[in-house]
Amino acid sequence: MGSTAGGMSARLGQILAWGSLALSVGLLAGAMYLSSIMPATVPVSRRPASDNFTFMLLAVAFSTLGAFLASRRERNRVAWLACAIGLGISLSGFGLYYTLVAEYSRPGQFPASKLAILAGDLGWTLALWVMLTFLPLLFPDGRLISARWKPVIWLSGSGIALAVVGSWLSDLEPGLKTAGDVLQNASGVVLLLTVIAALVSLVARYRGAGSQQRLQLKWFIAAITLVGLLAAVQSVMAVLETQLPLNDLVVSLVLLAIPVSIAIAVFKYRLYEIDLVINRTLVYGGLAAFITIVYVGVVVGIGTLVRSRGQFNLALSIVATALVAVAFQPVRQRVERWA
Repeated sequence: MGSTAGGMSARLGQILAWGSLALSVGLLAGAMYLSSIMPATVPVSRRPASDNFTFMLLAVAFSTLGAFLASRRERNRVAWLACAIGLGISLSGFGLYYTLVAEYSRPGQFPASKLAILAGDLGWTLALWVMLTFLPLLFPDGRLISARWKPVIWLSGSGIALAVVGSWLSDLEPGLKTAGDVLQNASGVVLLLTVIAALVSLVARYRGAGSQQRLQLKWFIAAITLVGLLAAVQSVMAVLETQLPLNDLVVSLVLLAIPVSIAIAVFKYRLYEIDLVINRTLVYGGLAAFITIVYVGVVVGIGTLVRSRGQFNLALSIVATALVAVAFQPVRQRVERWA
């Protein structure tokens, strides 16, 4: 497993993990509300497509997966990348709807619309390129395959920064639009190179992996390949100055293959041994329920029936303890087999 810089306590990890999921869901709920109150004056050409809400499913998938993994493996980088991707997509959706509603509402009714533009651009740029560069570089164990790949991480981070700044300049400063476009074009070249490098890294990891890790990698590689094919098709469509029918739906469903592939690696091929954590929880929970039922049943149940107190209740406690002690091992074995 990889580790977060400086380490992190399990309790703090759980708070941050589930907190990121709550924030992501809150942003999506806000986006849905803004969609419901969108002014009728918003032109049809500027309204998000009806299938744009499928990106919300993508955000929930990444956020839920990330929160689940990070709450159990708080030092794993892949888990936190999934949280960041889900949060970024949610922020992007909220920023999009807030900006449109603010622009076509009364002045001052929805303040800080420029901040919403910045947040939306930042969210989508981070989510997309972290998904296509950092994840392939670090999946499945949260570590690079060797230190030689560190420059790719730095190059990817630089490309993302250029893309964000370029987008902000183009959207917010009309006089700097040309400079913003130059930065975005430069970032596109940098990020394309890092995507290629990340894919090469993923193939190299697969070739050097053992049989178990290959099983964990194969679905992820298939998902990344599917995304690559979609990108190629969209590039051709862009040259032809058209786009796929139901474009947003197709893109979001293809990207959804990435969190699904990670979930398959976790639950089917025992990545991070999460299944052992779940099984252990079931075992301990089952045993706790057994002890509680026996003890309460004997002491409270029988005691209530005979309306007893004092020494007799003490005797019942001893009997209950003895029953738990005698039955504990057989019950534990049965629960372990079931889990």
